Amino acid sequence: MPRYAMVAHMAVPTSNALSGSRFRRPLKPVPMSWHLAEIVGDDIPSTDPVCGGPTLRNGERAPLTSWASALGRCPRCERLAGEAARAQVAIEAEGT
Repeated sequence: MPRYAMVAHMAVPTSNALSGSRFRRPLKPVPMSWHLAEIVGDDIPSTDPVCGGPTLRNGERAPLTSWASALGRCPRCERLAGEAARAQVAIEAEGT
């Protein structure tokens, strides 16, 4: 069963700068916005969350047990991870 971690989300501006530049603005962290990312090895989450959006490569992480109370959690990640994430939360909660 896959394991997940909470990771900070990054915003990707979709519009060009007001000057009409073709260059996109840099990625910026969005405060209080969390996604689930699958743990891919050595307890390190994937750089891509379950929903496919970009995240901070070395960004903020939080225990999955905080998922239920996290403000700004991604409903799409929650839906896609489904029962596996809920089971992991329950297992981690028992261990504390």
